[in-house]
Amino acid sequence: MWNHLLILTKKGVEVVTLGEFYALLGTGEFSLAANGHKLLYAKTLLNEALNHMRTARFAESLAQLKLPRS
Repeated sequence: MWNHLLILTKKGVEVVTLGEFYALLGTGEFSLAANGHKLLYAKTLLNEALNHMRTARFAESLAQLKLPRS
């Protein structure tokens, strides 16, 4: 399951999770001032959402919904 993102930091290329991404933002090692960094942030959020959507809990939640059939 893909749940990490490669980013370029002062230390070089790193593989980070969403939590680690927030830590890098907190230390100032990564900034959202650059447009490219905003895109990486969006991709990190999307990866996190996809990881949650691949869990059994998400499938169980969808099964509980009564969706209209087309």
